[in-house]
Amino acid sequence: MLNQNFTPSELEPKISAYWESINQGAPKNNGPAYCIMVPPPNVTGSLHLGHALQLTLMDTLVRFQRYQGKNVLLQVGTDHAGIATQMVVERQLAEQNITKDQLSREEFIDKIWEWKAQSGGRITQQMRQMGVSVDWDNERFTLDQGFSRAVQDSFIKLYQEGLIYRGKRLVNWDTQLLTAVSDLEVINENRSGQLWYIDYPIDESTTITVATTRPETMLGDQAICVHPDDERYQALIGKTASIPLTERRIPIIADTHVDPEFGTGCVKVTPAHDFNDYEIGMRHQLELVNILNPDGTLNEYCPKAYQGLDRIAARKQIIQDLKEQALLNKIEPHTLTVPIGDRSMTILEPMLTDQWFMNMKVMAEKALQAQTQGELGFIPSNWDKTYAQWLTDIQDWCISRQIVWGHRIPAYYDSDGNVFVGNSETEIRKTHQVKGELTQDQDVLDTWFSSALWPFATLGWPEKTSRLSEFYPNQLLITGFDIIFFWVARMVMLGMHLTDQVPFPQVYITGLIRDEKGQKMSKSKGNVLDPLDLINGITLDALVEKRTTGLMQPAMREKVKQATLKAFPNGIEAHGTDALRFTMLSLCTHGRDIKFDIQKLKSSQHFCNKIWNAARLLSSYQDTTLTKDHPSDALVIDALNHKINQLIQDLDQHLNSYRFDLYATALFDFFWHQYCDWFIECLKASQSQKLLDAMNQAFDAILILYHPSLPFITESIWQNRHGNDQSITEQDYPTISTWITNDTTHQAFTALQALIRGVRSIRSELNIAPKCTIDLFSVKDEQKTLSTHRDLIQKLAKIGNIMHEQAPEAACAYVDDHYHIVVPLEGLVDAPQEAARLRKKIAKKEKEIEKMQAKRSRPDYATKAPLTLQKQDEIAFSQLQSEHKTLMQYLHALEKICN
Repeated sequence: MLNQNFTPSELEPKISAYWESINQGAPKNNGPAYCIMVPPPNVTGSLHLGHALQLTLMDTLVRFQRYQGKNVLLQVGTDHAGIATQMVVERQLAEQNITKDQLSREEFIDKIWEWKAQSGGRITQQMRQMGVSVDWDNERFTLDQGFSRAVQDSFIKLYQEGLIYRGKRLVNWDTQLLTAVSDLEVINENRSGQLWYIDYPIDESTTITVATTRPETMLGDQAICVHPDDERYQALIGKTASIPLTERRIPIIADTHVDPEFGTGCVKVTPAHDFNDYEIGMRHQLELVNILNPDGTLNEYCPKAYQGLDRIAARKQIIQDLKEQALLNKIEPHTLTVPIGDRSMTILEPMLTDQWFMNMKVMAEKALQAQTQGELGFIPSNWDKTYAQWLTDIQDWCISRQIVWGHRIPAYYDSDGNVFVGNSETEIRKTHQVKGELTQDQDVLDTWFSSALWPFATLGWPEKTSRLSEFYPNQLLITGFDIIFFWVARMVMLGMHLTDQVPFPQVYITGLIRDEKGQKMSKSKGNVLDPLDLINGITLDALVEKRTTGLMQPAMREKVKQATLKAFPNGIEAHGTDALRFTMLSLCTHGRDIKFDIQKLKSSQHFCNKIWNAARLLSSYQDTTLTKDHPSDALVIDALNHKINQLIQDLDQHLNSYRFDLYATALFDFFWHQYCDWFIECLKASQSQKLLDAMNQAFDAILILYHPSLPFITESIWQNRHGNDQSITEQDYPTISTWITNDTTHQAFTALQALIRGVRSIRSELNIAPKCTIDLFSVKDEQKTLSTHRDLIQKLAKIGNIMHEQAPEAACAYVDDHYHIVVPLEGLVDAPQEAARLRKKIAKKEKEIEKMQAKRSRPDYATKAPLTLQKQDEIAFSQLQSEHKTLMQYLHALEKICN
């Protein structure tokens, strides 16, 4: 017997451990392969709602596909997260008064591996709590031995093909982390700043004024540029001007890149510290001069007065010096876009450095062709355009990082600076006959380089393993829109280039999860919801502490605290994993961000309780003596079979079209509004053993059908019903052919439902007490339902006598294609009171009808309103008219009593 209450915290750990003990996620079937790659979370990470959403969708699909007999792999693993992990360990060492510089490279890497062994598995433990049925015995890590070989082989191959090269280029430089970062790792923030107008002397009597947002870069200027058609400056093109505070003169040049409307129409050109200036510098063959040290201080190229100053401090000093020399013309407020590093949150600097790059043009063409030829598509399809635009305008990828945690670049330099790329120093010496000293490159590869190999390197590539041949290409990728460029496009490009295959034919893009007000969740805003808190519960004090830690502005603490107290006055109660999973499915609509609603989570919890209680009810009949059968059994059983058949079809359709919201709705509606509201009530009314047997058979099928979305509760109930050695995951999936149904009897049951709803509607509208037994007059009963299923109807609708003589006038009628029944009202209601209440309700309904009529009568409605909206309005208007007609009938019946 099941416990009285469904307590997820007691059941879920046991079920999770059981699944892992039988390696439930391992590929076992002999059918067609079906593979989804779990996007590898950072080894430093912890579960957030975005993870919970994606894991729910993936796990629901793979559990469903296993039931279809497919050989399923949900591949799991973690990413070494180069910069993020190194930052974590550096902070940990700092607490011990140890800096990275005090350790050798090898010692520091050993410290990181120690950290990973102790703390790096946190997120995979949290994934287990989500019930994700991955192949835990084959978990991968982007720095494990096999994966490292795949990374090294791919780098060498691309280098040999000329697609990877080393060059001095302008990159985004993080002065705190002391490394280059990708363009995609830049957060462009709009900030209030200033525009400084600086006078550059041309001769003793003439100056040219330049507007800039970064005065300190003036020290690296190589030219002043104007638009060639700007008449104001035609006479100055070709002359030179002095850079203030220096002894250098620079040419005045013309380039169409300049916007004559910005500032004075003159711009300073600093090719080594601005991406646009770099392009101008290339066109005009200007010198590239770097004025910054890696830490953001000014270097020896600058006047001595500024050398060693931080760029921000140097700016202040330069502005002061310009004022003193009367060269600062004016200052204006100006909103500008500032590049911020997404890891360090510091302002990035365009910096001229030696880096490794990947030529993306050729691979991008292939990846774009895969999409245009239908080999790759996005769901929803609007992301196709985003993907295509980025590939069309793609730039070469800076793949080197100046950190130590990661895949070290397999390049070696001799004493003359010649570069050799290979698997090892020994191999390079043998291949290239190098005799002298060789030094390996200090840089590591961008983390996204190794992640781009995820769909096939996890399966053993470059070895031709059985897993690779079985599960590559994958069938589907589920991920967020924010890494289409970081990860999805790069997987497609490298997958096609290295394996000659598109790594997956479909990419499902999830929406962004927002808070209840529609705002993006952020720790800095204090509105984040931790999925584990939703599963396990959290006290109010702990929730407030969590949400007020790490705020962008400490002054927001009280505001966040009050908002939390209002939204969660008692903290968050435990809801369990299944409730969270079902909520995620329910909210997951195509192409829309998800507004998380705690009330929806509560509803999902109630749904789980409903399933649990239904299981308990069925099991309670084990000790009850029932009648062998009931006259209505055939009708009810056929109807139940029909509903299950329809459910099977609907679930297949919704999952195959990735309409997870419709899938969840179908599950909810069938169980709550059909199985419980009707069939269990029929069982209670009939007390028939035959119907109970059918209900138990149906309930087993329901548990299997619901298992992909609600794995814990269904497994727990199944084992309770069939024994602990029976896993629901090993059962056959219900098929339509199993549930033989009769359309005629199904239609009869539908008619019976309509009759009972009609009686219940009369009760509800006229406030007749639910426990009150009422009589019924049958005027028309074409299918003889009232006589054939009299006992069932009397119990379900709380009907006393069913009479066939002339009905009294003071009565309410229910009429449809099959029935005309009349419920007498005399003595059941307070007629004057109910009549007054109905008149108010009718008046309100008439206003709604009038408003809808006005809307649909507008001259531009038929031509401008979307057809879907017009259809919705037509249905709503018809419903309003029907409701108004029914209410009027009820009012007339009451008025007859009153008169």
